[in-house]
Amino acid sequence: MHICLVTHAFPPAKSGWSTYARELALALRRRGHMVSVLAPRGSSLGDASIKVYPVLNHTVVSKIGPRSTLGLLQDVLKLTDLFFTGLGGTIDVVHVVSEYPTLLLAPLLKTCARVLVATCHGTYSVAPAYTGLRPIFTSCLKSCDAVVAVSNFTRSLISRIYGLKPSQVHVVPNGVDLSRFKTKLQRNEARKALGLPADHKVVLTVGRALQAGSSYWLALRR
Repeated sequence: MHICLVTHAFPPAKSGWSTYARELALALRRRGHMVSVLAPRGSSLGDASIKVYPVLNHTVVSKIGPRSTLGLLQDVLKLTDLFFTGLGGTIDVVHVVSEYPTLLLAPLLKTCARVLVATCHGTYSVAPAYTGLRPIFTSCLKSCDAVVAVSNFTRSLISRIYGLKPSQVHVVPNGVDLSRFKTKLQRNEARKALGLPADHKVVLTVGRALQAGSSYWLALRR
């Protein structure tokens, strides 16, 4: 199966979106799929088995204005050329890895594959709801064959705000590859190396300690 990822963040840029897109691309390739990535200019991966097209002009935007609108229009022109010169006819699934503003390209992406999937990352997913783009973004989101939410909170939020059907949204939590964090140090040795008290409780969290994302956020305040 040929899966095309579309993202506004990709290595060498460092961000949660970039890491998510990279790891998803590598995991899909390991499962035997053909993987292409449409990413911002300057993007690269260093894996010849995954084709990266550094063609996108847009980045994360806090508001829509002349500059960001022009960037999206340039993306449409570049992708139209790319799809109609051969890439579009080979794609089975388009996965919009970063939802905003990338998903605004959904009408074009929908014509290039049998299945359109989008991932929504937390509260950032509702940013378009507070702009003039809400009707357009809602239409783009509803046009997806499936929407992936990284938490139950995100699923509830986007379903309520955008009126998505429960059957359309699937929760797939972010994960950690534990094999990358193996150590020969014992518990007390590790604490000593990190300068942590041996008799204190230690909580490790990845992300922001917010009520929306952490089930133990109150404990952190004690």
